Amino acid sequence: MNVEKAVNRRITRGVTSRIPTGYGDFQLCLYTDGEDEKEHFALIMGNVRGKSNVLVRVQSECFTGEVLGSSRCDCREQLNLAMRNIADEGCGVLIYLRQEGRGIGLRDKLRAYNLQDQGYDTVDANLLLGHQADERDYTLAARILADLQVRSVRLLTNNPRKVACLRELGVSVKQRLPLHPTVTENNFSYLLTKAVRMNHALNVGATSQYREGGVIAGGRREPTSLGPSISKAELLERKPVNQTKSLYFTARRQVSVREETLPKLKTTQVLVATLFSAISAGTECLIYRGEFPEGMAVDESIVDLSGEFAYPLKYGYAAVGQVVATGEDVEADWDGSLVVAFHPHESHFVADPSTLLPVPEDINAEDAAFLPTMETAVNFVMDGAPVIGEDVLVFGQGIVGLLTTSILAGFPLANLITFDEHALRRQTSCEAGAQASLYPNDAGFETLLRDQLPNGADLTYEISGSPAALEQALTVTGFNGRIVIGSWYGSKRATLNLGGSFHRSRIRMISSQVSSMAPEFDGRWTKMRRFDVAWEMIRQLKPSRLITHRFPIEQAAEAYQLLDKNPEKVIQILLTY
Repeated sequence: MNVEKAVNRRITRGVTSRIPTGYGDFQLCLYTDGEDEKEHFALIMGNVRGKSNVLVRVQSECFTGEVLGSSRCDCREQLNLAMRNIADEGCGVLIYLRQEGRGIGLRDKLRAYNLQDQGYDTVDANLLLGHQADERDYTLAARILADLQVRSVRLLTNNPRKVACLRELGVSVKQRLPLHPTVTENNFSYLLTKAVRMNHALNVGATSQYREGGVIAGGRREPTSLGPSISKAELLERKPVNQTKSLYFTARRQVSVREETLPKLKTTQVLVATLFSAISAGTECLIYRGEFPEGMAVDESIVDLSGEFAYPLKYGYAAVGQVVATGEDVEADWDGSLVVAFHPHESHFVADPSTLLPVPEDINAEDAAFLPTMETAVNFVMDGAPVIGEDVLVFGQGIVGLLTTSILAGFPLANLITFDEHALRRQTSCEAGAQASLYPNDAGFETLLRDQLPNGADLTYEISGSPAALEQALTVTGFNGRIVIGSWYGSKRATLNLGGSFHRSRIRMISSQVSSMAPEFDGRWTKMRRFDVAWEMIRQLKPSRLITHRFPIEQAAEAYQLLDKNPEKVIQILLTY
């Protein structure tokens, strides 16, 4: 957003008239945009001039919902709820902006409806039509609030982006107050998309006290009923909660999805409906290809990954879902929560709340799926301990390598150079902040690197999953350099030439794995502190931009075939449910 241009945008106040409504008398003030002469409105109750903490709703036009009563969205309900809560408070402003269909106009909004009827969600429908997911501009709302001399606001919205945009435009937003929608059969997918893909603070499977709508403002909630509502239990009946679809690795290069019966929910447990789970390409390809060491424990630190490596095997550790049922001894706050779980790929699962991580409100669900890999990248950077002015190399630009590179790019390094076999990943690596990304199998790459780093690297990361890359890392790391080995090679053997320069170079090879904390950090660091850093890196890096493919769980076999046969096309795959 061009804030300077926005501040200089003209808006002209026109006629004001009294408007009696079912919620009381408002003053309707007309505003005209100086750029396109389009008319916008402010619906005002009470005296807001010079006031702080004014209750404000910024509503964008929706002809289909507000005028025709379409049940595909919740726009009419939000409009009525906002008016009711302003009336209850006796003072407030509802700003109505003429930007139909999230700013794409009525014609393309109707075209998007047709795409949605073909199975696309609201985000993908907009993108297919050549638009952004949300093209709304809140400049005029900021100008209207300035004209009304409102000093600060409590904003009625579920949309964190709206809060951020208004603050960027100089509006003092003191508090965000939610508007809880009525969940119906017609708007369920629409609301779920807003929650999952647009980061709206919605609990689509929320508790029954919210399913009829309402807003918490001034410590109270008013219900409303607009159209037939369906309960959480009814929604879950459409996706039976006594069954789950589980992904199994069954043999080399074979996976299957099985229907299984869920265990009975204990009083201390919750039921999670998975929205999607991220495939960890490096580890899961080893399992897919049968390259794991027989008899080794799958993971000694994750409850849901107990047991040994052997077929058939449920695996995966990056699931994002919503809590849809709770045992009677579980705190009510868990109901409807969006959570991350270190859990295998399956559509529903029962869990102890202590094994779940709530997703922060300002992080969208697809970004949250990167928490396990982001924590791994944070762990690698901590173990390497980069120093200002160092020359750093990273072998492997899969998803963990790219996230590691992205974090390292924020350090004041002399050089950050990466290596990967695949052009897409090398290009993405440069976009992430690497000065150069090289093809490691080029016969002249060592000569090229020596010209760039005549004394060798100070710090090298080997996270490609290839034992040959570890041999290369030894060759290009300088005297007293460190090599952080984050790769898990499974049953593959690493053959190293330790009889050459390594013996005299005092190179340190550091084993790094995220299940434990390095001993030097134990005194001051905990897993939760590292998670906090990982969440912050997710906020800054927005890793969902690295998703290249999405497959329904039923098509998981195609996803693994793609990773196995055409890894050059893939950065990150999500399984959807």
